[in-house]
Amino acid sequence: MKCKPLICLLLLLSNIFILNFALDLNAASPIPQLKIKVKNAPKELYYLDLLKNSPTGQSNISDIEKYNPHMLRLLHSYEKEEWFPAYAGGTNAPLWGDLVGVREIDRVTHTFEYFGLPFIYRIIIVTESGDVQVSRVMTRTAMPTQSSVTYDYKSGLFISTPIWFAYFVRFLVICMPALIIELIILKLFKFKLRSNWKPFLFMNLFTQLLLIITLGVTVNNVDRLINAYFILIPTIMAMFSIEMLIGVKFLQGRTPKIKVLYLFCANLISFSAEIIWFIPFTLKIITNM
Repeated sequence: MKCKPLICLLLLLSNIFILNFALDLNAASPIPQLKIKVKNAPKELYYLDLLKNSPTGQSNISDIEKYNPHMLRLLHSYEKEEWFPAYAGGTNAPLWGDLVGVREIDRVTHTFEYFGLPFIYRIIIVTESGDVQVSRVMTRTAMPTQSSVTYDYKSGLFISTPIWFAYFVRFLVICMPALIIELIILKLFKFKLRSNWKPFLFMNLFTQLLLIITLGVTVNNVDRLINAYFILIPTIMAMFSIEMLIGVKFLQGRTPKIKVLYLFCANLISFSAEIIWFIPFTLKIITNM
């Protein structure tokens, strides 16, 4: 068969993708991280900490002498309301970070990470002149592990990314590369694009939109990355079946056997690339917007 070397090559690539995915699943879990981007931050020196609703824990500050003691006391000013500073006050598990952020052009970025990061928190900001500002209660989910929020110090409100923009990013980063991969494999199997572009575009756009919607719902409702894959993989299997049915019936110019081989190789490679590279990269982009 003329296509046999090509099929062997594509299957080899698929096995490499799957092996890479298996190794990633066995790797250590990502470290929980929360980035807080402060817009309109105070011009004077200020400290930012996370307030948690539990008093237990050991202080995460090892060099306390470098901090302003009056400002440290202000971080504890909400303890009567059962809110305790996580970094300055202490956590059961270690928490890495700093009370002073990194100033950029239009914002100040504060990063807190490791397993002491609270799931329910409030942001507290205290300035050198004695001002204290506390945000509303926020809930951090464990999926994605690395997340970020933007806080406007002037208004005291959180600035959120529009949902439609997050879905648009997913479309660009996941769908477009997958379409390109499957188009290349379509040409390698010597299908004529002129007579096959309609079924090719329909079946791929339909299944990719299904994946994007599932991903959007999954990210907001699961607490671990591995749990997300348990939901996404059955969805991808359903997408695989849908493309197989549509492709075998509507693709033209090749035998049914070649159609099945093309659809199997194209979907295995594109879906493996999505799971291993495109989806994690998309989550990283969205959580850093």
